[in-house]
Amino acid sequence: MPSVFITSVELMRTFPLGLFARFGGCLFVERRSPAGLKREIGEIEQVLSAGTSVVLFPEGTRRSEAADVGEFKAGIAHLVERQPGLAVVPCWLANMGRTLPKGELVPVPFICRVSLGAPLQPSGSRAEILATLEHCDGDKKKAADGLKISRNTLYNRLNEYKAA
Repeated sequence: MPSVFITSVELMRTFPLGLFARFGGCLFVERRSPAGLKREIGEIEQVLSAGTSVVLFPEGTRRSEAADVGEFKAGIAHLVERQPGLAVVPCWLANMGRTLPKGELVPVPFICRVSLGAPLQPSGSRAEILATLEHCDGDKKKAADGLKISRNTLYNRLNEYKAA
C-alpha cells in the first residue's frame, strides 16, 4: 500500500534529509502554527481519501533513547474526528536515538526496530482518542484503562468496528 510520511517544515529545510524527504513525497506541516492546521489536515485527508496510508509521529518531535513516550499532539485526533472509522495502526521505533542522534547528519550503524500494534479505530472526544493512542501500545487493558471503560466494553466496541 502506498504511504506518505508527514514531517515538519524544519526537516524540509535541513540538508540532506530535507532533500530526501522532498524527493520521497513527504507532506510537510508547520507544527508551531495552529493557523495552518485546518489546511494541513485537509491535505492529509485528501491523501487518505486517495487510498494512501499516512505515517505520522504524533509526538511531533524526536525523543532521546532514554525518554518515555511524549505527549501526543492533537493532529491525529483531528484526523480521527473528521474521518470516522479511520484505522490507526500504532507503531514505535526503537533505538533511533542512537542511530541518528539529534544534530547529526550521518547515521551510526546500530540495529533499529519497528514494532506494529493491533489496528485501532478510536472514537470519542479528542482527549479520549489521544489517551487511547498514547497509552495502549497494542495492550487492550491499557487502552480500556485510558478510556475508563471495561475490557469487555472495549472488546465489544472493537468487534462492532470490525463488523462495520
